[in-house]
Amino acid sequence: MGSMTIMMDGFMGMFIAMFIAKYCDMSIAVILGTFTMKMLSNGFVAMGISATVRDIIQGIFLLTLLVISANAGLIERTRADKAFREKRETDYKAQSAAG
Repeated sequence: MGSMTIMMDGFMGMFIAMFIAKYCDMSIAVILGTFTMKMLSNGFVAMGISATVRDIIQGIFLLTLLVISANAGLIERTRADKAFREKRETDYKAQSAAG
């Protein structure tokens, strides 16, 4: 079980890479994701946070990242629906005022 932390850092780096691969090349995203994960881990060690708390914080970070990634299209779709609804209401009001 001691090697789980090492494996989790690698998995987290890849999850971060998959998240930012939308914005850059995958090879650059892997480097950035791994670097971000190592910076996060080393920062927690430098702050003196215990291994258990570090794992919990990293798990919450991963969960947040996956939730944002899974619902990325939801925000754009909601905005597009709202804009469409407002346009239809404006068109309806203009049509009913004219006729």
